Amino acid sequence: MTRSGLVFLAGLFVAMAGATTRESAMAAEPPADKTPTMESRLRDLEYPELRKRSTEEIEVLKELASSADETFKRVEILFNNGSKGGEAEKKEFAGLHAQLANAELAWAEGRVKDAYAHTFRAVRYADRYVRVVTATYESDVPFEYVCDAQVRLAKTKLQLIRAERVAKAANVDLTEVKRSEKERSKGEE
Repeated sequence: MTRSGLVFLAGLFVAMAGATTRESAMAAEPPADKTPTMESRLRDLEYPELRKRSTEEIEVLKELASSADETFKRVEILFNNGSKGGEAEKKEFAGLHAQLANAELAWAEGRVKDAYAHTFRAVRYADRYVRVVTATYESDVPFEYVCDAQVRLAKTKLQLIRAERVAKAANVDLTEVKRSEKERSKGEE
C-alpha cells in the first residue's frame, strides 16, 4: 500500500474512532490557521492525556480538584481531632480522590510531571486505604468494601504505569519527580 493510501486509512480511522472513544481526540478544536497534523491526531488517540483540552473542560476539572481538596482537608481535620467523619478509611479514600482529581487536572493543563506526582501519591493513598479497610473488615466494614479497595489500588497502580508511558512519549524526564516522591513517601511512613 502506498503512503497516501496509509494516510487516507489513518484519517478514516481517526474520523471513525473520534465519535466512539471515551474522550474525542478532536474535542478541543484548533484555531483555523493551525490544523492538526495526522501525526498529532494519532498521538491524541494513543495518549488522550496529552490532547489539548478546552477551557470548559479545564474549568470543570478545576472545580472537581478544588472540591476534592476541600473534602480531604475537612476529613483530615476530623481525623486529627478523632471526630466522627474522620475515620481512617474516609481520610485515605478522600486523599485518593483528591490526588486522582488533581492528576486529571494536571494532565488537562499539560503538566505531565505534576500528573505523575499526583498519581504516585494516589497509589500511596490507595495502598493505605486497602490496609485500613482490610483491618476494619472483621469489626464493621462489609466485605465488598475490602474488594472495592483492592480494585481501586490495582487501577491506581495501572494509572501510574500509564503515566510513566505517557511521560516517556512526551519526552518528559521523571527522574527528579520519582526521587522526590519516594523521599516524600518515606517521610510519611
